[in-house]
Amino acid sequence: IKTSSGRMKRFIKQFSPQSWMVYNWDVFGSFKSCVQTAFVCVIFEIAELNAFFLKSTLWLEPSHPLVVIRLIIWGLLSLPAVREAYDFFHDPKHKRLGQYFWMAICMTITECLIDYKMG
Repeated sequence: IKTSSGRMKRFIKQFSPQSWMVYNWDVFGSFKSCVQTAFVCVIFEIAELNAFFLKSTLWLEPSHPLVVIRLIIWGLLSLPAVREAYDFFHDPKHKRLGQYFWMAICMTITECLIDYKMG
């Protein structure tokens, strides 16, 4: 690649996906789809609420390393977890939920138990 703009385009394409997949959750298509989508949303909203409860019950500052590390872990965990939930709910070939989504459920339950015990 001879030009600098061509090199820059190639550099940017290096970190972009090879293909894009369209997700159609079809939330209001059926009652089952609405409940499934609501389940995913509820799990992650409870996890977000736990962030505030944990800061309050453990008396942590918002800039405390534990709070920051927890948010980084949730940020990295949520991407594959939502993808696994989508595949499980919309693809008949997938018979089980993926390990990332189970990890998200277990972390949410654990954080709720810590909030209950310490609160």
